[in-house]
Amino acid sequence: MKEDYYRKAYGPSAAKTYETSLFNLITTEFGYIGGPDVVKLFAKKIVELNDQYYLRGEFVRPGQMRWLVLKAGQKYSKSLSQKLI
Repeated sequence: MKEDYYRKAYGPSAAKTYETSLFNLITTEFGYIGGPDVVKLFAKKIVELNDQYYLRGEFVRPGQMRWLVLKAGQKYSKSLSQKLI
């Protein structure tokens, strides 16, 4: 059976997720900050924050744009706007 070039070339990309890419970024940019378990914890918390504040890609249709808004009942303040930036 002939080997599929595309599966061989692009197969490893299927294992790459946002969380694993974030793990690699943290380890390369910041060096040793406490071992793989600590870095996984940082990556997991960042992913949870992203899930809380950003819509997932499948909910955005062509022509739409993602943007941040305040929660119901939350008041705008300068300190809040600086945290968002």
